[in-house]
Amino acid sequence: PPPPPPKAEPTGPSEADIALEKARKKKADDEAVAQKLAAKKKADADKAAKEKEKLAKEKAAKEKAAKEKAAKEKAKKEKAEKEKRAQEKAAAEKKAAVEKKAAAEKAAAEKAEQERVAAETALKDKLRQENLARLTSLAGATGDTGTAKKSSGPSPTYAGKVVAAVKPNIIFSGDTTGNPAAEVEVTSLPTGEILGRKLKRSSGVKAWDDAVLRAIDRTGRLPRDIDGRVPSPMLISFRPKD
Repeated sequence: PPPPPPKAEPTGPSEADIALEKARKKKADDEAVAQKLAAKKKADADKAAKEKEKLAKEKAAKEKAAKEKAAKEKAKKEKAEKEKRAQEKAAAEKKAAVEKKAAAEKAAAEKAEQERVAAETALKDKLRQENLARLTSLAGATGDTGTAKKSSGPSPTYAGKVVAAVKPNIIFSGDTTGNPAAEVEVTSLPTGEILGRKLKRSSGVKAWDDAVLRAIDRTGRLPRDIDGRVPSPMLISFRPKD
């Protein structure tokens, strides 16, 4: 028998090759898509990370600026409070110094007044003793050992004469209600030198009482009555508005 005819060679890719090529192409496409997705995901992640980092830096910068501002304001406030305390301390020290000086001056003035009054009192006591000694000596020289005759009282105008002598020495700048009287008993030597004064009845205004007593001390000597005598003791009334 004759041999069989030879098989015809295929002219194109087989179905298996086509299927294999499709599978390869699909895999390559899938890998490309996956790579693109991965690249996009990475880019998105990088962008998100940069944005996060940027926001974190901005937040940190804002917090730093806020802290610096708060620190500056705190320092400014503390400085202002410190300066205020220093000014208050200086003012208090100045006030204390002024008050201390005023107190020292007042104490010195009071001491000087006390020393002046003490000196005047001592001088008056000395004069009184000398006059008493002189009068005693005169009495002994005349041999008058009897009881001295009582002299007649002062003239009706004598009290006004004493007030007129004392009033220019009264220093009083206060105010009184009405015209109250300070009654003072004044004791003097026959020559008029004032030996002592005593407030017998207050006017109710201590400043006026004290002013009258000081004025009597300044006067030092009482005027003589119309008969040439100086009656002692004398109760004199002093009113601020007379």
